[in-house]
Amino acid sequence: MLVRNLLRKYGQEIGAVLSSIGVDALAEANVFFVDSGHAQALDAADGEHGNRWSQPFATLNYAVSRCTASQGDIILLAPGHAETIDDLGTASGTTTDEAVIDKIGVTIIGIGNGTLKPTFTVGSTAGADVSGSINITAANVRIKNIRVISGLANLTAGITVGTAANGTIIEDCEIRDGNSAILEMVIGISVAANADDIVIRNCNFSTVPSGGCANAIVFAGGCDRAIIEGNTAYGTYSAGVMLASTAASLECIIKDNIFVNEGAVALALHASSTGILSGNFFGGTTSMAEALSGETLMWCFENYISGAAAASGVINPAVDSEL
Repeated sequence: MLVRNLLRKYGQEIGAVLSSIGVDALAEANVFFVDSGHAQALDAADGEHGNRWSQPFATLNYAVSRCTASQGDIILLAPGHAETIDDLGTASGTTTDEAVIDKIGVTIIGIGNGTLKPTFTVGSTAGADVSGSINITAANVRIKNIRVISGLANLTAGITVGTAANGTIIEDCEIRDGNSAILEMVIGISVAANADDIVIRNCNFSTVPSGGCANAIVFAGGCDRAIIEGNTAYGTYSAGVMLASTAASLECIIKDNIFVNEGAVALALHASSTGILSGNFFGGTTSMAEALSGETLMWCFENYISGAAAASGVINPAVDSEL
């Protein structure tokens, strides 16, 4: 249903809802409703389903297929909505065990707190593919307030951001393993090389200490102007909480994060990366030197690093000697 029609029908009520979740909706944008737990949920292009909470779509994948690119369309996921993603799809549509975000400028908002936060379990059946993932392939997509949980051993990634997905925003999300060393998520968010202007904000990553996870966030190559802000991560990440050392990423902002890795590296950057590194807390149990690397060309402001539990961190890199 068009936003202008929703406003006409529900007036300030729907406007207040959209405003409360940080959405400035265009009048011509569509709003689609998704709720797997509703008795009337159906993925059907019948003009009725998807337009209201009383007759929602059943899956995100289908809702995306009904969106129009670059129109500012919005998808609302109901409290308690749940899906299982078993494959790395290539296009949105009627396939129920995929989630492909392939329409430019779509905003996906999960409604609900705690265990009612919309949840995507990636891999949970015998036929599941370890490369299954929420797959973002279009630019300027925004995903807010969902949970992504591994239901499979050695799951490749929870969320995959493709090369063409410039401007992706992922915020207020929970990304973790399946509460088991067996159901590990190898990478939380995997960002392809040259996917620029990515924002990962206020997300929570976790893995059990004995799990087989490699990274919470990976940049496969240079990703310029990325903003990594306000995230927390804790667990054992064998290759580092955030790994962005393959190629230089320019003009990046990494601020106000808390990354603690029982497996040593908290943040690894490429030595030619540039930007701002400010107000972060990094912990790595091997040594302070290994907790942070590659910050050579970054402007650094009051980052604290600890190399052991039960010990307060110190400012690292060292305070500017010219002060």
